[in-house]
Amino acid sequence: MNKENKIKPPSRIWLLVQPLAILELLFFFFSMPFLFFRYPRGNAPILILPGFLTGDWYMWPMKIILRMKGYRVYGSTFGLSMGYRGRINDGLLKRLREISEKNNNQKVALIGFSLGGIYARSIAQTCPELVSQVFTLSSPFMKISNSINIQNIYRFISGKRFEEDINLEISGRIKEKLSMPTFSIHSVFDGIVSSESCLEMEDDNTFNYKVFSTHCGLPHNYYAIKIILEKLSMLEK
Repeated sequence: MNKENKIKPPSRIWLLVQPLAILELLFFFFSMPFLFFRYPRGNAPILILPGFLTGDWYMWPMKIILRMKGYRVYGSTFGLSMGYRGRINDGLLKRLREISEKNNNQKVALIGFSLGGIYARSIAQTCPELVSQVFTLSSPFMKISNSINIQNIYRFISGKRFEEDINLEISGRIKEKLSMPTFSIHSVFDGIVSSESCLEMEDDNTFNYKVFSTHCGLPHNYYAIKIILEKLSMLEK
């Protein structure tokens, strides 16, 4: 049996730990001085894409530390994410081009949380010449169907099941290897997204990182942001 077909949603028991995301946020603020002084400053443009039922506002802790480090950080500007939408994907392609042009045609790093990572890989496949790196945080790009624990919530909000929103053409595209460095950050304690559905076969350009985090806490998880800062510093060398 194909390994991909064996991927199942995570244990529902891990849904109970999602409130611990608040503690992750407190620890992030406590550790900000270390993150600030440990890694070199940069000035690369970065586009941050939020997850399902979140918006740019949810990513503000990450934006704060990245801006403090000198990076030029941009949000999606598309409001609350209500599920995958083709028009949003098209709008993000336009946003990516605008950011690159605004920064003297410099390549843009993409950071996508959960559903935002699906968008990130999609637009990186379409315009690889505009993208320097791709970071996905608990994004189930390797297997769309049967990979999440909130199908009923997703269907109620979006009107379709997750795998119906992201059709075979899109799911096939986002699984393809990207030409730029890609970093998949995931947690075995996720509770919402299957950790295995976020993993890609590693090579010299593709890396997987496991951290201890809730799903909701990944955008402000100390270890996840530490990895992002470390890998972004590669752009400045």
